[in-house]
Amino acid sequence: MKKSFILIVLIASQFFSQPLHPFVKQIPMRDGKWLAADCYVNDTTGAIKYPVILIQTPYNRLRFRYGLPLGIVTDIASCPYAFVIVDWRGFYGSALAAVPGYDRGKDGYDVIDWIVQQPWSNGKVGTWGPFALGEIQYQTAAKYHPAHVCAAPLVAAPMFNYRDYYPGGVLRTECVEQLDFLGYGLSPLLLAHPYYDIYWYYAVYKTFYPDSFHNSYVFDWWMV
Repeated sequence: MKKSFILIVLIASQFFSQPLHPFVKQIPMRDGKWLAADCYVNDTTGAIKYPVILIQTPYNRLRFRYGLPLGIVTDIASCPYAFVIVDWRGFYGSALAAVPGYDRGKDGYDVIDWIVQQPWSNGKVGTWGPFALGEIQYQTAAKYHPAHVCAAPLVAAPMFNYRDYYPGGVLRTECVEQLDFLGYGLSPLLLAHPYYDIYWYYAVYKTFYPDSFHNSYVFDWWMV
């Protein structure tokens, strides 16, 4: 059902908008792997320096080719920002970069490092996105890249919390199956810890770090 709905949306979108045509890059990571990225930049010559909005997604970066977020739709020519959309390590175009248990925050840092070296970047990077796209922003922010000056995580929290998967002590089976379908592979871990044990205490402790961020980090939309 989910696959059919996504297919219908993608087909229908072709009748209402023309696809964008980003240039595709393979961005090098510190461990020698590469992540696939679509870059939407109106002028790549370096004559104009853009603040860059980075989106890291496990849901296939190609879907953004029929409309960028934040009201941009397909009008990239008049947009004051550049966009870089990256497939997560192990997903879609970045499938070959899979490394079990790898810290995705490091990937976010390395992508930002690459962005600020581009001739069209003004050295400021903001991140955006809901749900999983928001969670990875927390992971990226925790690495403190100096060019990562804004984050906008929507309906997302940094914590890996027992209640998110076992509300009332009952496994959210459909949710976990969907995550497995997307490639998260959480089932073995979740099924091994059906009760709130020392593992969950440690998981929350390691992923809850509000004191690490300044208030201006999330809401100061400095970009232009």
